[in-house]
Amino acid sequence: MKRVEALIFSVAMVLAFGTAAMAQVGLDLHGIYAFEFSDDDIAELDGAFGGGASLVFCLGDFVKLDLGGDWYKPEFKDFSDVKIELIPVTGTLRIGIPIEDVAFIYGGGGAGYTFINWDQTGVDSDVLDGSVTYHACGGAEILFNESIGIRAEFRYIWLKPEWKDSNDKVELNHMQARGGLVLYF
Repeated sequence: MKRVEALIFSVAMVLAFGTAAMAQVGLDLHGIYAFEFSDDDIAELDGAFGGGASLVFCLGDFVKLDLGGDWYKPEFKDFSDVKIELIPVTGTLRIGIPIEDVAFIYGGGGAGYTFINWDQTGVDSDVLDGSVTYHACGGAEILFNESIGIRAEFRYIWLKPEWKDSNDKVELNHMQARGGLVLYF
């Protein structure tokens, strides 16, 4: 099922990128704070800081498409010898209302794939599979001029990877506060 979801997502991104080729393009550089991870069955994860970047395609006055990647490394509260690194690659469709030429208030969502690196002393590093992920978001973009602005965003992430040698699922659903700089060309 994961392969089918990944194939559908890939085809959608190729089609979206093709339609966005003539659109105004920007670059978003942002910081992330991920918190409130949902799985307490295995262990509790602390909040984590990270960062990322995305290409922004303005598909019209009300629609923007972001294609990007992030990185963050939450830590386990109870286990100091276990480290987990999350690297999501996502596409996000943002639909909003422009307020004059200075702001864009939006809501949206998207999907992608999260690569997971598991590091534990004495354990194979590939115990947890990467996973298809989904998210919903809301935020605001404020422009200082035609090419420079800032963006603040809240996201809820649905992430359910599987153990490689087991059918057990882990729920790493969490929230993110994101903020950064937007540069349009």
